Amino acid sequence: KNGDRLRVSEAIAFSAGGARARVSVNGQARGMVKKFDGRAGNWLRLAPGTHEVSIEARGRQLTFRVEVDSDAAQARLLLKPANP
Repeated sequence: KNGDRLRVSEAIAFSAGGARARVSVNGQARGMVKKFDGRAGNWLRLAPGTHEVSIEARGRQLTFRVEVDSDAAQARLLLKPANP
C-alpha cells in the first residue's frame, strides 16, 4: 500500500466476492468479481497510471485506488476480504 493506494506493476485479483459482485475501473464496467479470481491467468490487468477500482454488490460499493507502475515492488496483488 502507498498511502490510500495499492501499488502494483501489473494486475490485481479478488479471492472472494458474491457471485453478483461487479467490478468497474474508472467508472467503466469490467465484469463480475469471479472473473478476476487470480486463477489460470484470471487477473484484472491495468494500464500504467492510477485507477479507481470499485466493487459493487447488493447496493453496497467499495472503491479504492490502484497505482500501476513498472517500478512497483509487487507485480500482482490478490485482494482478500477482511475477517469480521
